[in-house]
Amino acid sequence: MERAIERPDVIKDYQRRRKLMLRLHDRLLARVTRDVLDEAVARLDIPVEDDRVVFGSQHEMAVASDFALYDVRRDRMNAPQRLLAEDPPRDPEERAVLEAMARARFGI
Repeated sequence: MERAIERPDVIKDYQRRRKLMLRLHDRLLARVTRDVLDEAVARLDIPVEDDRVVFGSQHEMAVASDFALYDVRRDRMNAPQRLLAEDPPRDPEERAVLEAMARARFGI
């Protein structure tokens, strides 16, 4: 197997955008309402006991969070699309990352 060529400029660009994405992800999660989370958990068939979500693992929690952000829609918009419509980032690069997040699709 051929080793990938290391390119510091590509790595630095990735790290900068990854930091922006993580900051946006936190901002999006803070905006998730209880009804959106409840819908995500129900659609993923994750158990709830005494009004508490019972995750089988940390990974299941991450899946539920991503599902709530990207697949549960209100007024035909997911969380990144709603943030773009209601309170878009002023920074052009941060906005570009959010626009990419708004276009993201799951597939196998």
